[in-house]
Amino acid sequence: MAEKDIRYLAISDRSFSCLSSIAGVIAGEKIKSLFYLTGSELDGVGAARKLSDLRIQQIVIQNSSLEGEGSDDVIPDRTSLAYELHQAKLIYKVF
Repeated sequence: MAEKDIRYLAISDRSFSCLSSIAGVIAGEKIKSLFYLTGSELDGVGAARKLSDLRIQQIVIQNSSLEGEGSDDVIPDRTSLAYELHQAKLIYKVF
C-alpha cells in the first residue's frame, strides 16, 4: 500500500501564549505557580514549536502589536500567542 501525501494545517484563533501568563496578568503573579504545581499549564508556544519541528504550517488569527502594548479587549498583547511567536521567530507561521 502506497503512502498518501497528507498535508496538515493548524489554525489558532485569539489564543494566549501560556495559561499561567494570562492568569498572572489577570489574577496576579503569585497564581502562576499554581498551574505548574497542578500540572494544568497550557503552553501554546510549546505547541507552536512542535508544529514547526514537524513542518506543519500554523495560521494565527489574532490582533496584536509588535510592541506588546495593546489588547484585543480579552487577551493582553504581551500574553498573546501571536506576540510570543513573533518574538520566537518560528518558521511555518502565518499571521
